[in-house]
Amino acid sequence: MSLNAQQIEDILESMQDAFLQIDKDWNIVVVNKHQERLSGIDRKFSLGKNVWEVFPEATKLKLWDIFHDAHQNKKSVTCEEHHPKMHLWIEVSVSPTQAGGIIVIFRDITAKKNSQLQKTESEKKFIQMADSMPQIIWTARPDGFIDYYNQRWYDYTGFEKCSGGDQSWMPILHPDDVEQCIDLWYKAVKAGNLYEVENRFKDRSDPGSYRWFLGRAIPIKNADGEITKWFGSCTDITELKLTQESLINNEAQFRFMTDVLPQQIWTTTPDGMLDYVNKQITDFFGKTAEDYIGGELSESIHPEDLKHCIETWQISLSTGNPYQLEMRIRNAEGNYVWHLVRAVPYFSENKIVKWFGTNTDIEDQKKSEQLKEDFISIASHELRSPLTPIKGYMQMLQKIIPTGTKESSYVNKSLDNLLKLETLIRDLDTSKINNDSVQYNLKPFRFDSMVSNCVEGYSQENSSHIINLKNCFEISVVADALKIEQVLVNCISNAVKYSPDAKEIQVEVIANEDELIVSVTDYGIGIAKENIDKLFDRFYRVQNTSMKFKGMGLGLYISREIIKKHQGKFWVTSELGKGTTISFSLPIS
Repeated sequence: MSLNAQQIEDILESMQDAFLQIDKDWNIVVVNKHQERLSGIDRKFSLGKNVWEVFPEATKLKLWDIFHDAHQNKKSVTCEEHHPKMHLWIEVSVSPTQAGGIIVIFRDITAKKNSQLQKTESEKKFIQMADSMPQIIWTARPDGFIDYYNQRWYDYTGFEKCSGGDQSWMPILHPDDVEQCIDLWYKAVKAGNLYEVENRFKDRSDPGSYRWFLGRAIPIKNADGEITKWFGSCTDITELKLTQESLINNEAQFRFMTDVLPQQIWTTTPDGMLDYVNKQITDFFGKTAEDYIGGELSESIHPEDLKHCIETWQISLSTGNPYQLEMRIRNAEGNYVWHLVRAVPYFSENKIVKWFGTNTDIEDQKKSEQLKEDFISIASHELRSPLTPIKGYMQMLQKIIPTGTKESSYVNKSLDNLLKLETLIRDLDTSKINNDSVQYNLKPFRFDSMVSNCVEGYSQENSSHIINLKNCFEISVVADALKIEQVLVNCISNAVKYSPDAKEIQVEVIANEDELIVSVTDYGIGIAKENIDKLFDRFYRVQNTSMKFKGMGLGLYISREIIKKHQGKFWVTSELGKGTTISFSLPIS
């Protein structure tokens, strides 16, 4: 179908590209409106004129060459040209005509070129950034073909720079990792999902060895959800893997060690949930470790002990203080067994990251203590029986012997000491202390007189040591005088007992605004730091490799309980081989 002149003109005018027709003598014969707009020259001025006269600046551009190439060689030519005057990028397509002229189509590609330039600039920045990173950085096409590695890759592998490839990493990959890496990579490419794998690359700095790397890649998608690129990295995690292996080995050793120990051992998270129990716990309770992970042992604690145990545990969790309690725990047979439960927090960067706990079977110790208490209770009762008639006879002598005589003073002192002995025997029953049934006779008395008389009396009865009294000033307190004297005698007695090679004991009294402090110092064997807290346990006695000390291990236990009832404090400081100081305080008011 042939077109008439008007149809041809309509088509040229509707084109989005600039159109220019030149005859064989280089005269412009056809110009459409887009060419007019692009050049900024009215077509009435350009039609019929020589193209090089209309566009003289074109003689200095590549247009001159391609126009003559198409004109003389009768061939189509396409190029891109930057027009500095118009600040445009133009795609020029030149085709010869049958009449010997040429047809030129100009297409404005400025936006396209700017986008390409921006992309090129972004790629340069990306490459600069990637080359500065310590990780291996790479990119891949949507089909998984690797088309770029950063400089770190070539530095590590020693490979020559190339275009990459979908298996360009194969030569350095550990044989055991090949199948997994290929499988995961092509699954990720097919599904468009995140790619992540740990694998080993040859270490060319140490022939025969490999280093661990974490490989990751994410797909970049366009607005239609199509993958346009993959961006990936390989991060050296060798040190992390070595640390993990060390931790695994340490944990295995820890589990082995705790399983061979006789104690029940457990650990919890910072909030108190169990995350490990050893074999002794599973054997004791007749359950598996999985039964306890994420839970607690509270269901096995005796109902009478449970509330106090939970409250104390919660305080430890909130404060970070060590946990220690004696409690009864039910075993697999349903029997309750006494245990000493301890737990200490493990801190990292000032935060609790774990609690380590132990359950120590103290059933035999508890039974032994109960037997001792039963014996002491019986002995206390039996010892009081003969005291009653003795006290009666002494009271009769007190009435018979005239007052004011030497004999009368002896009887009075004997009767006073007999009454003290009666009280001491009665208080020896530790069950009364435990049940809080000991009676206290609180009233004001001259504290300095009690201390002086006590030191004087003890010195007369014991010539092995010199007891020096320091700072004994006149002062009164409200307390049970007999029981405070009992405490002081216990302290002096301990000082004498545990300093057999020393000859001097120091007793000192200090007063401040609200309390009175008494200290008894010896220069004897001393006590190891780890044993000081044990001194206040019932029936505990200091052990020494070279000598044995008599006693039942109740003196300091009873003394501390007496001072506690007086709202005071009782403590011990000591240095092994140099001596010990036992101190107690009493409120003055």
